[in-house]
Amino acid sequence: ENDPERPNRFLPQKEDYVYGSPNIYQQPGEEDSVLQSEAPGQELFEIHKRPPTPQLLLPDDSYFYLNISGQIESAQMLETDSLTVKYDFVEGNEWELIQGQNSGSSQCCFKGNKKNLVFNFPFRLSYRSVNPKGWPQLVVTCIGSDFLGRE
Repeated sequence: ENDPERPNRFLPQKEDYVYGSPNIYQQPGEEDSVLQSEAPGQELFEIHKRPPTPQLLLPDDSYFYLNISGQIESAQMLETDSLTVKYDFVEGNEWELIQGQNSGSSQCCFKGNKKNLVFNFPFRLSYRSVNPKGWPQLVVTCIGSDFLGRE
Protein backbone atom coordinates (compact mmCIF):
# COMPACT_ATOMS: atom_id res chain seq x y z
CA GLU A 1 0.00 0.00 0.00
CA ASN A 2 1.34 3.44 -0.88
CA ASP A 3 1.33 6.40 1.45
CA PRO A 4 -0.72 9.15 -0.30
CA GLU A 5 1.54 11.87 1.12
CA ARG A 6 4.70 10.10 -0.04
CA PRO A 7 3.92 8.35 -3.32
CA ASN A 8 7.42 6.84 -3.69
CA ARG A 9 7.50 5.22 -0.25
CA PHE A 10 5.87 2.01 0.79
CA LEU A 11 4.36 1.40 4.20
CA PRO A 12 5.52 -1.74 5.98
CA GLN A 13 3.16 -4.64 5.52
CA LYS A 14 0.84 -5.07 8.48
CA GLU A 15 0.46 -8.48 10.03
CA ASP A 16 -2.77 -10.16 9.02
CA TYR A 17 -4.29 -11.66 12.18
CA VAL A 18 -6.81 -13.75 10.23
CA TYR A 19 -4.60 -15.48 7.68
CA GLY A 20 -1.12 -14.94 9.23
CA SER A 21 2.03 -13.53 7.66
CA PRO A 22 2.99 -14.51 4.12
CA ASN A 23 5.56 -17.31 3.95
CA ILE A 24 7.09 -16.25 0.64
CA TYR A 25 9.49 -13.78 2.29
CA GLN A 26 11.58 -16.27 4.29
CA GLN A 27 15.36 -16.02 4.15
CA PRO A 28 17.00 -18.92 2.27
CA GLY A 29 19.14 -21.27 4.35
CA GLU A 30 22.39 -23.09 3.58
CA GLU A 31 20.50 -26.09 2.19
CA ASP A 32 18.75 -23.84 -0.36
CA SER A 33 22.00 -22.52 -1.83
CA VAL A 34 23.23 -23.80 -5.18
CA LEU A 35 26.50 -21.84 -5.01
CA GLN A 36 29.74 -23.80 -4.77
CA SER A 37 32.79 -22.57 -2.89
CA GLU A 38 35.12 -23.74 -5.67
CA ALA A 39 34.83 -23.99 -9.40
CA PRO A 40 34.78 -27.52 -10.82
CA GLY A 41 38.34 -28.76 -11.37
CA GLN A 42 39.86 -26.17 -8.98
CA GLU A 43 41.50 -28.92 -6.92
CA LEU A 44 43.76 -29.72 -9.90
CA PHE A 45 45.20 -26.20 -9.79
CA GLU A 46 45.75 -26.35 -6.03
CA ILE A 47 48.01 -29.42 -6.43
CA HIS A 48 50.38 -27.60 -8.81
CA LYS A 49 50.25 -24.21 -7.07
CA ARG A 50 53.72 -22.84 -6.32
CA PRO A 51 54.50 -20.11 -3.83
CA PRO A 52 55.73 -16.86 -5.42
CA THR A 53 59.49 -16.61 -5.82
CA PRO A 54 61.00 -13.98 -3.51
CA GLN A 55 62.46 -11.17 -5.60
CA LEU A 56 65.82 -11.30 -3.87
CA LEU A 57 66.37 -14.83 -5.21
CA LEU A 58 65.89 -13.94 -8.87
CA PRO A 59 68.96 -13.55 -11.11
CA ASP A 60 70.09 -9.96 -11.72
CA ASP A 61 69.08 -9.98 -15.39
CA SER A 62 65.43 -10.61 -14.39
CA TYR A 63 65.03 -7.06 -13.04
CA PHE A 64 64.70 -3.69 -14.65
CA TYR A 65 66.39 -0.78 -12.94
CA LEU A 66 65.21 2.76 -12.27
CA ASN A 67 67.73 5.49 -11.43
CA ILE A 68 66.33 8.74 -10.03
CA SER A 69 68.36 11.91 -9.54
CA GLY A 70 67.16 15.42 -8.98
CA GLN A 71 67.24 18.49 -6.84
CA ILE A 72 64.70 20.55 -4.95
CA GLU A 73 66.05 23.98 -5.81
CA SER A 74 63.73 26.64 -4.43
CA ALA A 75 60.21 27.58 -3.42
CA GLN A 76 58.07 30.69 -3.31
CA MET A 77 55.88 31.00 -0.23
CA LEU A 78 54.20 34.29 0.50
CA GLU A 79 52.99 33.36 3.99
CA THR A 80 56.31 32.45 5.63
CA ASP A 81 59.90 33.62 5.77
CA SER A 82 61.44 30.26 6.75
CA LEU A 83 60.80 26.75 5.49
CA THR A 84 62.10 23.19 5.67
CA VAL A 85 61.42 20.67 2.91
CA LYS A 86 61.05 16.93 3.43
CA TYR A 87 60.88 14.42 0.58
CA ASP A 88 59.71 10.80 0.59
CA PHE A 89 59.61 8.31 -2.26
CA VAL A 90 56.66 5.96 -1.83
CA GLU A 91 56.83 2.70 -3.76
CA GLY A 92 54.86 -0.52 -4.10
CA ASN A 93 55.70 -3.84 -2.45
CA GLU A 94 57.51 -5.22 -5.51
CA TRP A 95 60.07 -2.40 -5.65
CA GLU A 96 63.42 -2.71 -3.91
CA LEU A 97 65.60 0.27 -3.01
CA ILE A 98 69.16 -0.72 -3.92
CA GLN A 99 71.01 2.59 -3.52
CA GLY A 100 70.37 5.95 -1.83
CA GLN A 101 67.79 7.06 0.69
CA ASN A 102 64.09 7.19 -0.09
CA SER A 103 63.49 10.05 2.38
CA GLY A 104 65.33 13.15 3.49
CA SER A 105 64.96 16.55 5.12
CA SER A 106 66.58 19.84 4.13
CA GLN A 107 68.02 22.60 6.24
CA CYS A 108 65.77 25.41 7.41
CA CYS A 109 66.20 28.24 4.95
CA PHE A 110 65.19 31.89 5.18
CA LYS A 111 64.19 34.45 2.60
CA GLY A 112 66.79 37.02 1.73
CA ASN A 113 66.17 40.09 -0.38
CA LYS A 114 64.51 37.88 -2.99
CA LYS A 115 61.14 36.16 -2.76
CA ASN A 116 62.62 32.66 -3.17
CA LEU A 117 63.54 30.20 -0.44
CA VAL A 118 66.64 28.44 -1.82
CA PHE A 119 67.23 24.81 -0.77
CA ASN A 120 69.56 23.28 -3.40
CA PHE A 121 68.63 19.90 -1.91
CA PRO A 122 69.83 17.00 -4.12
CA PHE A 123 68.69 13.39 -4.08
CA ARG A 124 69.85 10.29 -5.94
CA LEU A 125 68.50 6.78 -5.57
CA SER A 126 68.11 3.53 -7.50
CA TYR A 127 65.34 0.94 -7.49
CA ARG A 128 64.83 -2.43 -9.10
CA SER A 129 61.71 -4.45 -9.77
CA VAL A 130 60.19 -7.08 -12.02
CA ASN A 131 56.83 -5.31 -12.31
CA PRO A 132 56.09 -1.61 -13.02
CA LYS A 133 53.06 -1.70 -10.71
CA GLY A 134 53.61 0.53 -7.70
CA TRP A 135 56.04 2.85 -9.51
CA PRO A 136 57.90 5.13 -7.02
CA GLN A 137 56.21 8.47 -6.43
CA LEU A 138 57.75 11.60 -4.93
CA VAL A 139 55.97 13.21 -1.96
CA VAL A 140 57.20 16.68 -0.94
CA THR A 141 56.24 18.16 2.43
CA CYS A 142 56.89 21.81 3.33
CA ILE A 143 57.25 22.58 7.03
CA GLY A 144 57.14 26.17 8.17
CA SER A 145 56.08 28.18 11.17
CA ASP A 146 53.16 30.55 11.58
CA PHE A 147 53.23 34.02 13.17
CA LEU A 148 53.23 32.44 16.67
CA GLY A 149 56.23 30.22 15.88
CA ARG A 150 54.26 26.97 15.68
CA GLU A 151 55.07 24.44 12.93
